[in-house]
Amino acid sequence: MTVKPTGNLEQDLGAASRLLEMGRPKEAEKLLVRLAKKAPKDPDVHNFLGLALKQQGNLGKARVHFQKALKLSPKSAGLMVNLALLLKAEGKFAKAEDLYRKALSLSPDLAIIYVNLGVVLADQRRYDEAVEVYEAGLSKSSNSPEMLVNLAEALSGMDETEKAEERYKEALELAPQHVKALVGYGTMLKNLKRFDEAESLFKRAVSLAPDSMEVRNNYGVMLQVAGRVGKAETHLAEAVRLSGGILQMHLNHASAIKETGRVDEALEIYENLLNSGKETPELISNYLFTLNYSDRLTAEQITEAHCRWGGRLGARKKTARHRPAAPAIAGENRGLRIGYVSHDFKRHSVANFIRPVLREHDRDSFEVFAYSTTRKPDEVTQSIADVTDRWFDAGGLSDAELAEKVVEDQIDILVDLGGHTGHNRLAVFANRAAPLQTTWIGYPNTTGVAEMDVRLVDALTDPEEASYDLGSEALVRLPGCFLCYEPTMTLPDVAEPPFRKNGHVTFGCFNNLAKMQPNVLRLWGELMGRVPDSRLLFKGKPFVDSSVQERILRLMGMGEKDRHRIEFRGYEQSQEGHLAVYNTVDIALDTFPYNGTTTTCEALIMGVPVIGLSGDRHAARVGLSLLSAAGVPELVADTPQDYLAIAAALSEDRDRLAAYRSELRGKLQTSPLMDAKGFVARYEETVKALFMERQAS
Repeated sequence: MTVKPTGNLEQDLGAASRLLEMGRPKEAEKLLVRLAKKAPKDPDVHNFLGLALKQQGNLGKARVHFQKALKLSPKSAGLMVNLALLLKAEGKFAKAEDLYRKALSLSPDLAIIYVNLGVVLADQRRYDEAVEVYEAGLSKSSNSPEMLVNLAEALSGMDETEKAEERYKEALELAPQHVKALVGYGTMLKNLKRFDEAESLFKRAVSLAPDSMEVRNNYGVMLQVAGRVGKAETHLAEAVRLSGGILQMHLNHASAIKETGRVDEALEIYENLLNSGKETPELISNYLFTLNYSDRLTAEQITEAHCRWGGRLGARKKTARHRPAAPAIAGENRGLRIGYVSHDFKRHSVANFIRPVLREHDRDSFEVFAYSTTRKPDEVTQSIADVTDRWFDAGGLSDAELAEKVVEDQIDILVDLGGHTGHNRLAVFANRAAPLQTTWIGYPNTTGVAEMDVRLVDALTDPEEASYDLGSEALVRLPGCFLCYEPTMTLPDVAEPPFRKNGHVTFGCFNNLAKMQPNVLRLWGELMGRVPDSRLLFKGKPFVDSSVQERILRLMGMGEKDRHRIEFRGYEQSQEGHLAVYNTVDIALDTFPYNGTTTTCEALIMGVPVIGLSGDRHAARVGLSLLSAAGVPELVADTPQDYLAIAAALSEDRDRLAAYRSELRGKLQTSPLMDAKGFVARYEETVKALFMERQAS
């Protein structure tokens, strides 16, 4: 339906405003285009036309009209705010900030300017400046719940959680039904792992705004983090329905499904999205990462998908860069500059393997740079920063900005530690930020990125004769194991073997639930039948969910009379508490075809033998490499039936179990797997040779 102009400009602008409020921007645009022909110098006409275009996602044309409006009325703070909002949506933070500050100088009592300026600063992680702006705004409008909520969010970003909580409470006292306050407060409590309190707030938010996509999505994410994945899936599915197809809602929904262990269903969502043309880097990486969990795809199929989709990250314009010969090669007095890029320089599995490397680098030969993109640094972050030569917090940089930073630092060798895991920076590598680029530690497959030169592996994870050596990188095999382990937490004492107190053997698996695909669970069910007096302990966030428990019991074939033999434990607040749970386990069971890595090392250092199964791809052979380096290759099976036989035989050999319990920690600590100095010397020799080859070619 087309609304025709009446000839009265004020009435016609009112009609356009109502159309925008009703969510009918196309009709508003048609009306406003006709008005612009009749009143081309009216700033309100151009302002409303900009709003109509922006509402349709046409930001470029919207900007033109906002700029025209401001040119016609250069001292209008309101017009400055509208243009600044659009500039922020385009990622032009500096220009948006300048406009907001000009608007403030014209209208220092207008609360909305303080709110929006603070948001621009907070989005750049300039939280301290955002706090100053919000507090200045509150001095003008002390009863603004919106300002209080934004101030609380900025304080939370600075880890000033006690102050943030006070502000959230103030906002809710002023406006008990303020949905944004409930969601923001609940999200902060989620991050503090105060899940019950967070859920209470989200329930209130849902009751007030049941049709809000944002509320459903944030509630679902909170539930997922808490391990309540069944309920999370319900709310995230509702967010998808309410969103009308917004990609991020689909990604969050698929992530929750994956965390219940239903990998094939998650893959179907990702594949449908890719086939519909939504080829964003986040979608591609989520899809490729999830492929590694599948037990129905061959290694070749997974590798081929990585090369096909991961290669899309390289389909971008690259900056031409002049690269002189590296000073180390040209005879100048400095070592090779090696830079490590990771989101996981924090309490994370990757930290257990990269910190000893960074510490033991030979400073005469290497200058060590670290580019940390983590948004939530912790005490482990600091311990990693302390063993680098140059530490850079790159979390607020775009991929292009980070690539330029690497070039500016004259990095010779750039190392990716994440592959297609969350918040990766593979686009930096696709933009050829360094002469030699390699991927290592954090991902069990090829990246598929053509500009990634090398993937570091070893002869056991990726034997020379492997049929799946089809990735985009050259495979370079480090001598011995491709990893060096060093725990980032204080180790609890190893307890007496649990079977002595319990009178039965307890198996255990603390791996990611997504690694426990149907074939794994069925084999474990068979093991429980073969060792009839045994127990099995699952530990991890999703295991508190009743729907997850029922699925596991069904796949294992555990009837009602045997359910007491399966124990489910959830999240442990401390890393030391997590490790202490191994004192209740006699034998750990590794997953396949995606083996554990950190979980295997943690079990061994707590005196718990790990039964592994060697497979046909890197992810399925990491266990073989780790257990061989630890000096216990006898625990690795070649077939599922051998896996059962090794586990069952060990469960019956109590003397051998007790020996593992008393000897494994010492054995591991003196093994090549924890020989940091020896490992780094071999690693450095390898990467030096690679760089020399690169320079010579």
